Amino acid sequence: TNNALHSDRWWQMLGYDKNIDITNPKHWQTLTHPNDIESALRYLREVIDSKQNHYEIELRLLHKDGHYVPMLNRGYILRDVDGKAIRISGTNTDMTEFKKADREIVTLNRLLSMITNTNQLITRKPGSLVLFNEVCKIAVNDGGFNFAWVGLLTQDKDHLYRPSTSFIESLDHNLQKHDYNIPAIQCISEGQYIICNDLNSAD
Repeated sequence: TNNALHSDRWWQMLGYDKNIDITNPKHWQTLTHPNDIESALRYLREVIDSKQNHYEIELRLLHKDGHYVPMLNRGYILRDVDGKAIRISGTNTDMTEFKKADREIVTLNRLLSMITNTNQLITRKPGSLVLFNEVCKIAVNDGGFNFAWVGLLTQDKDHLYRPSTSFIESLDHNLQKHDYNIPAIQCISEGQYIICNDLNSAD
């Protein structure tokens, strides 16, 4: 019939309260992430043209709120006696939590690698300058951080010793003002680690 039917649950995963009366079989393409659509169509063409009866594909669909939801689509292809595909049915699984868990595992593995390599570096007892430089490289290359720096506090804890970049000079300036609204300054002054999940608002 060249029509598509979607369950209420399918629409709910995309932020809609109930089934919407859209039967266009190509409507899902308008919701698919631009970077996924070409490979998804190519894969489906290959499956339909083959003799396979099952398919599995992962793509991102646009949520009503504007973000994309990672979906795992698994289905069955019904064929006639000549092997022509006449109907496709399937299920969609929201992969958001699975993706989140995967990212957390990757992050933990990176941190473990960073700690291990840093400990190995320390056991070699390099000079302080070499140690600091290599630790920063390990943090970036193994830990996955965008940048890393090491600063030493003076005895009065009002200055950073050996500021070598404009970023550290900026921290040094704010340290003198005791601007504890900046996570890095709070970390340095209190001697405790701080986890910041909102880098856009953290100066």
